[in-house]
Order: sequence, then C-alpha cells, then structure tokens
Amino acid sequence: TGDIDITSDFSFKTIDIDASTGDVEIKSCLIDELNINLSTGDITVDKISSNNTNLEVSTGKISVSELKCNGYLSIKLRTSAFTSETA
Repeated sequence: TGDIDITSDFSFKTIDIDASTGDVEIKSCLIDELNINLSTGDITVDKISSNNTNLEVSTGKISVSELKCNGYLSIKLRTSAFTSETA
C-alpha cells in the first residue's frame, strides 16, 4: 500500500512492481523489462524506452505517453480506463 514515483533519468534491467493499493508513476527511464501489477490504483508511464512492458490494473487507470517498446507490450484492465499519447 502506497505510491511509487520514479521520475528521473535512471536505467534498470528489471522493474517488477506488484501492489495492492497505490499509484505508480515512472518517467524518463530506460528499462529492459517493465512489469507493474496493481489491484487498486493508477499507473502512469511517460518517456519510457523498454524492450518488454506489462501493465495491469484491476480498479484504476493506466496512462501511457511516449512509450517506446521494442518487444512485448501487454496492457490489461478490468474495471479501469486507459489513455495513450504516442504509445
């Protein structure tokens, strides 16, 4: 439970986030493998370069802007909303 914000120019081999309640915001990062799974909350991804991306939320929303995904991309929503700008 809680919020996770990564909003600087970082590089990661893997980001794997599995949370019950909270918001996740990731901006301006290079990530080989990005996996975010939330039960309740919002996912915001902006200016990300990734080889593989998996975003999933049960109740909340997913916002994607400037995502460069070179491989696998999966976005799963249940009772949620999805917005995209240049994904």
